[in-house]
Amino acid sequence: MHIGECTITLHDVAVILGLRIDGLAVTGTDDHNWFEVCARLLGQVPDLRSGAMKLSWLRQTFQGDIPADASIETLLFHAHAYILHMIGCMLFPNASKTLVHARWLPLIEDFSVCGGRSWGTAVLAYLYRELGRVSLMQNKEFKGCCTLIQIWSWERIHVGRPTLLVHRDLQGQFPLAYRYNVRWTPYSPSVLDMHTLASICLDSPDLWTARVPLICWEIVEMHVFDRVLRQFLMDHHVPEPVRAFDSIEADIDAHMPEIQDSVACPWKLNSRSGVRVGGQRI
Repeated sequence: MHIGECTITLHDVAVILGLRIDGLAVTGTDDHNWFEVCARLLGQVPDLRSGAMKLSWLRQTFQGDIPADASIETLLFHAHAYILHMIGCMLFPNASKTLVHARWLPLIEDFSVCGGRSWGTAVLAYLYRELGRVSLMQNKEFKGCCTLIQIWSWERIHVGRPTLLVHRDLQGQFPLAYRYNVRWTPYSPSVLDMHTLASICLDSPDLWTARVPLICWEIVEMHVFDRVLRQFLMDHHVPEPVRAFDSIEADIDAHMPEIQDSVACPWKLNSRSGVRVGGQRI
């Protein structure tokens, strides 16, 4: 039978969402006065609860047309609000589903730096962590980028409209369901013309098959493409164990003293270079 593991990888994130999968890690420090941060980057100070604001406040405050003669400062306020709302609603929703933390604002302050961050790896790290917690019943509700999961499932599993393999002969040995299968390679040339996608979707193709850590603030998850080789037209082998990062600080203390300083203030890691443990790139 055609069996194997299937999961969302950096390749999927790049093609489906068009987010960068290479660049500066999406992380920072919470050592800020969030009222001052909001005043500087949003032009107004919302009612903050432990640094978090209501998504509804963003919509009510910044909805509507921007005046044609608006200042650059006003345009920046609206741009920051729009991106922050997207972060809280789509990319990194929290358990409340109604709040977004101001910690994201410093990361999007400078658009030249913001655009170079590896937002795709952060989305995948956050999604992996939440899928793991829900599957182990540590969380009752799932939070993560549902858009990514939905489009990924439509492209690969076709829930509600499965792909019929009409050329598979049941040979009197298999039930009818055997004719249906997962679409392992939805981005192959026969299915999708990759050159019609935005250029950012094809950026850093070497990272599609890289075993590297995915970083989103305190979350670190491994990108283990080698467990789903069929998605990359490769033969499956017995996969190696997945490196677990239960605690960044504890893991750094034990295994990564050489990057401890960069993590503390804060991490300045590049997805391509990865993290080195004992001199070995992981």
